[in-house]
Amino acid sequence: MAVGDTVFFHVVNDSNERSTVRGVYQVTQAPFFDQTRVWSSSDSLVYPYRFGFGAHPDFGRLAKIDAAVRVEALYREIEGGRIRSLLTLERETNGPGHAVKTLTNSDATLIVRLLLGSRYRPGNAAPPSPLLSRPQSPSGPGLASLISNVGRYEFAVKALLVYRLASRDPNTRLWIPACNTTSYDVLVESLIGPTVRKPSDVLCIGNDERGPHVTVIEAKNDRVRLDDAGQVMRYLDTFRARNRSISQREYSVSGCLLGQRFDKDLRAYVSIRNQILDVEPLTLVKYLPNNNNTEASFQPLHDSAPSPPPPSPIQDVINLPDPIRSFEQDPGEAYRRLMRLDQEATPDVIMRPRTAAPLLLERSGGGGRIGSTVIHVVDGRCGTDQVRDLMTEVYRYATQSDFDLLSVEPVLIARTFDPAVSWFLSQYNQIEAFANRSPIFGIRY
Repeated sequence: MAVGDTVFFHVVNDSNERSTVRGVYQVTQAPFFDQTRVWSSSDSLVYPYRFGFGAHPDFGRLAKIDAAVRVEALYREIEGGRIRSLLTLERETNGPGHAVKTLTNSDATLIVRLLLGSRYRPGNAAPPSPLLSRPQSPSGPGLASLISNVGRYEFAVKALLVYRLASRDPNTRLWIPACNTTSYDVLVESLIGPTVRKPSDVLCIGNDERGPHVTVIEAKNDRVRLDDAGQVMRYLDTFRARNRSISQREYSVSGCLLGQRFDKDLRAYVSIRNQILDVEPLTLVKYLPNNNNTEASFQPLHDSAPSPPPPSPIQDVINLPDPIRSFEQDPGEAYRRLMRLDQEATPDVIMRPRTAAPLLLERSGGGGRIGSTVIHVVDGRCGTDQVRDLMTEVYRYATQSDFDLLSVEPVLIARTFDPAVSWFLSQYNQIEAFANRSPIFGIRY
């Protein structure tokens, strides 16, 4: 929280036994620590992590009449895709760790509109807001000064990172693409989509003249492994799927892995992946605790990546002396031979008119389309440039169509494959399948 942020309160079971959202308020003092008793309902519930607030200067009337909107109305906006940074109000009663949920500025504006249009009042009359009728004098040290154990606990480094980003620290925001923009929001432990119940560590959403951008940050206390890249990809694909359903496809996306140590195979994989998938870059950021573990320095990993281990050669071979001509003459038969399918299991396949590489097949069955296949035929050796050409087309088609990356099959057909490409394909097909992406088929001819 920062001074000037907009604040709403979720009130569970008010006097009418309704759960509501109240507002509109504004942060007047940054979060601080204070153990002074405020609530008389319990001797054990002190809630010492606090912030100063008052009526929002632009919407003071709403705060004074204790304006409220029922949570049912809020959920209608969530289910309709109009509120996108909030999926649920659950977990509010599961402890102080989830007492605060972060919203984007655009979603906060929509909640204000709901409050302006709401006729619901918690009681029969409209008394002054109880939140404003008992003013307190906030005092105590700022929460930022209480951050400790950085390098020992994961939440400590996340708290420090979020504080730096929220404070617009130029040395920290520089290596987060979504924060290296004109304006941005930082969401902490945000549920990105209904199918992913584990919240992302940090979600950054920025905007500038290039358009909106989102960066998912996965933080580890110490060591970052290759499998952690798959978790970031899963978050990004869930974000895409949710925004695709509400016709918000213009986001550019990126991922960031934060830790103190990075496995060699992860560094090798990210180095090759960023050459191939520059539309969805991954950044590795190393942090070093200092100042008695109350601070840390953050730096992107710029050192040269280690060479990948020796790969197993690609063994799949098809008997198609001229693959392009085979698909032009009979795309269904060529696809069956390519994928080694039985005649009964082969879907209906048509090939779009070819203007340039790669080839694009559309698969259908059961009365409807079931997906697409993008095929890049390389006359010779396949390197990272050829894989990038293929995946650029895959991402372009998946973005412009109603399909996701699981429904678009990438296929590489080449005489031979660079060892680095063979290794990358084997890792991609293991790691990113976790993110519901179709494997890249590498086939020799």
